[in-house]
Amino acid sequence: MSNEVKERLLLPRSRQESAAQAAARLLDEQPNCFVPTPEELSVLASYWVRDAIRVEYFVFWGQCYGGCEIREMNFDWKRVSEIAAVLGVEATRTVVEDAYQEAAQDYDRNDWIVFRYGTHEEKNAYQEMGGQCLEEFDAGVADRLASQVMERAFCEGPEKLQMSILKTELKRYSTKLHGLKSGPRNIIELFDIDFPSEVKLLVLSIGVEDPQPNPRWNTFFKTLTLEQGKAILAALDEIARKGEDALKELVAEPTYFVNTLGLKCLTVEGDERVRFSILPFKTATLANSFVVILPVVHYLNADPVTGRYEKNADGSGPPVEWEIRYLGLSSANVNEIADLVDQDQTPFDMDFLISSDGLYRASKKARWKLNPELAAEVEKAAIEASNVFEAKLFEKPGVTIFDDFRGVDPQHSKTKPSASVLSD
Repeated sequence: MSNEVKERLLLPRSRQESAAQAAARLLDEQPNCFVPTPEELSVLASYWVRDAIRVEYFVFWGQCYGGCEIREMNFDWKRVSEIAAVLGVEATRTVVEDAYQEAAQDYDRNDWIVFRYGTHEEKNAYQEMGGQCLEEFDAGVADRLASQVMERAFCEGPEKLQMSILKTELKRYSTKLHGLKSGPRNIIELFDIDFPSEVKLLVLSIGVEDPQPNPRWNTFFKTLTLEQGKAILAALDEIARKGEDALKELVAEPTYFVNTLGLKCLTVEGDERVRFSILPFKTATLANSFVVILPVVHYLNADPVTGRYEKNADGSGPPVEWEIRYLGLSSANVNEIADLVDQDQTPFDMDFLISSDGLYRASKKARWKLNPELAAEVEKAAIEASNVFEAKLFEKPGVTIFDDFRGVDPQHSKTKPSASVLSD
């Protein structure tokens, strides 16, 4: 309550105003104006920067302009300068950099690199080779010219420029990979840019320390250096050169790879819980995707909600209906299994449940092993399935085959001696 309102309330009651009346009167006496918050100013600044970029890029791309474009660009940047006088130079600089990173996602990668980071001579050469609207490049020329600009900037440019390039290109991959990713996801954060969590093992493969070893949680890499960032970008570029399918495989669900191999895939639908047991037969990991593919016994007539087998009235259990299927596991799933297995057990001694939210232990004893006749049938079918499985993987690049699931390292960064690696 203001001092003026307080003073009025000390007057005789006949002359008093209520606090509400006094506040309303004072508000009516104030100038009618809107004062934006810093966050709102940032949004306004970003709008004008994006508009300026749009016009500048049009001039670069179309290679023609007139007084209209010049006036529009000048007006856009004038508005940004006016906002900077209120918002502050550093805050506005951050807005400008973020706006450029966001705008980059709307344009061709090669065109943008030359437009944003090329020298006057490099831009002229690029425009001459590409022609008006940059549609006349011979095969591979645009890639070569843009790569030269990138290499020069990364070698000779100041650190701020290099970081700008790095963040822009990582943001481009982030947008792409999130678009290729389906299903539930966790994330990792690199230079304040989030990626699907499947990219984490690619980051670790270049020697970056894992700040959060638990793969079930989001991971924030806070202390990455510029050189580490360049190495991550180079690794993503290497995968991208193999085509969009390679990028999709980097973030695809494990079931995608099982289906791609033409194997019978163990899948989970809706809220059901599927009961299975891991078989001690050939298991594989895929290098680029860090996915494990392994054979399992799928219990077809287990309860789809609890995964249990209910006993009959006489105390006997129903006969087990089963089939051999293949299960795709993420690195998080591999760690979950490791946590569920007791020290005196192997992964083949027990039954598991898998659902949309993770893995659970169904029983400390594998049900298929309790009946000798059933065990013999399962082993025979598993041997046949294992032979087919190994044949499907023969000569596929980046595949590592193990004697069984115990050969798989939970972090996938190492393999045990029993593995054989299939490569190009």
